[in-house]
Amino acid sequence: MIGFLSSQSPETVSEPLRGFRQGLKEFGYVEGENVAIDYRFAQNQVNRLPELTAELIGLRAAVITSMDNASTAVAKTATAAIQSGLVLLPVSHGRAAT
Repeated sequence: MIGFLSSQSPETVSEPLRGFRQGLKEFGYVEGENVAIDYRFAQNQVNRLPELTAELIGLRAAVITSMDNASTAVAKTATAAIQSGLVLLPVSHGRAAT
């Protein structure tokens, strides 16, 4: 299962999410067919991000991905102690090298 974390609302990230799903599809992963995605949105309440990240970790997400700096930073910190955890960092936000 892929965990998706955002500090924003679903409406705000609908277009980037479409691109995310399309990118997964290009690699053979189709939501609801051969991959599950569990979404968590903080609705612009960044203080909720640690709780939402903990939920995804508790659900044993194989990967946690995010598209904004706030959620990426929280997920990166929360998963630092988990050896099997992986956070996909958005290159466009300067959190990961290309």
